[in-house]
Amino acid sequence: MATLVARPVKADLTALTPGTLIGGKYKILTQIGRGGFGAVFRCQHIGTGQDVAVKVLALPGGENDVVFQRFFLEARSTAGLGHPNTLRVFDFGQDQTGACFLVMELLDGRTLADELRDRLARGEVFTEMEALAIGDAVLRSLAEAHEKGLIHRDIKPHNIFLHEVQGDDSTVKVLDFGIAHSAELAAQNALTQTGQVLGTPSYMSPEQAQGLPVDRRSDLYSVGVVLYELVTGTTPFAGNTPVSTLYQHVNAPPPPLRDRARVVLSDPFIAAIERAMAKLPEDRFPDSATMRQALMGKRGHVSGSQMVVRVSSSRIPQVTVDERTVAASMPQITVNGETVDARALQPKPGTRPPPTRAELEARLARNRALTLAAIGVIMVSLVVIALLYAHHRRLIDEPAASAPGSALPGATQTPDAPPSAEAMPRPARPEPQIQAVPEPTIPPPPTFGVRPAKGKNKRKGCDPFDPYCR
Repeated sequence: MATLVARPVKADLTALTPGTLIGGKYKILTQIGRGGFGAVFRCQHIGTGQDVAVKVLALPGGENDVVFQRFFLEARSTAGLGHPNTLRVFDFGQDQTGACFLVMELLDGRTLADELRDRLARGEVFTEMEALAIGDAVLRSLAEAHEKGLIHRDIKPHNIFLHEVQGDDSTVKVLDFGIAHSAELAAQNALTQTGQVLGTPSYMSPEQAQGLPVDRRSDLYSVGVVLYELVTGTTPFAGNTPVSTLYQHVNAPPPPLRDRARVVLSDPFIAAIERAMAKLPEDRFPDSATMRQALMGKRGHVSGSQMVVRVSSSRIPQVTVDERTVAASMPQITVNGETVDARALQPKPGTRPPPTRAELEARLARNRALTLAAIGVIMVSLVVIALLYAHHRRLIDEPAASAPGSALPGATQTPDAPPSAEAMPRPARPEPQIQAVPEPTIPPPPTFGVRPAKGKNKRKGCDPFDPYCR
């Protein structure tokens, strides 16, 4: 169990330089960012070598130990969140200098606010399918937190991170589950206090803007504002001052989403955003799961290979869409960086759907039966042909005794009937005479090694030892 020392001296963030150990085991490599709440450093665990992000909270010192009680409770609660769309907290504690720190998952990518800013500079916003993917991930993360009694209270594009994973698609991560609020509440010296206004004015729910108690429906209101901004490029309420913005959240109705949208939107998407941004909490969705179901509509489960948000600072993010989940009311979408007609992705009328597994098995069995039947017909045909051929040969080989005009044993021919060709005697063929072939005479073999009689060779150049050369 982590132990926190009450009433420490105020943390000196300037002393945290590269090479310094935080908590005795996290070596600072570089500083990632710095704000009013403290600073975030890229550190390396000296034992495992794992790179992590360490947030050091610059909590002011004082006589009141409520600051550390609130930090301790919220740090423990946040460390218990394990959803893939939530920033993981691995460790927390207090440094020897008195600074409270959190050890978190190190992310690589950019915030949703940075991505939206770059798109607006190019004159673009998020498509409905991209907004659905982001909203689905944020609501899944909030569902786990709400079940554990945590209310985020500061859902905005700056706290939604598009984490780039090598060899995989981007992952949406929700940041800062009440931890930054702990530092702000510490300055107020209270665990709970009526009348506090904490959060970002442009994304606050009406009850949060009035300093009233908030619940999970306040986070759903903020999600609706974020999705509103993704497809319009601006928040529904943007006053000149934070006070005027809060006043509009409480009293003014939001501008119609259909009129301010810069992309084509479907009716279920618009209806879900309008309900999430209702002024009264009881008019909103009761929980994250209900809002997710309303956003998805008849699209079913939209994630994974069906719809992926790809973020890149050098080119337009790509969106891959499953053609079966595209609504007919969305005439244009962006697929692989190109604008296409969504209706062209729908199956054409009259086209048959792909066969099911049962249909494929039935088709295979039918083809197997037809193949066996064809083989049987071929074998029967071969047997019949063999029988016919044997019968034909038997008819040819039998003597033609029963043919018309043939002489039967014991029968006599009438004197007037001419003799048949078979009854007439055939002349005897002369026997061929075989002439004797004289046997060939073989000359005696030559005798080698015997010197012939001396004499003058008749032919010049003859071998004197050759008996046939004389």
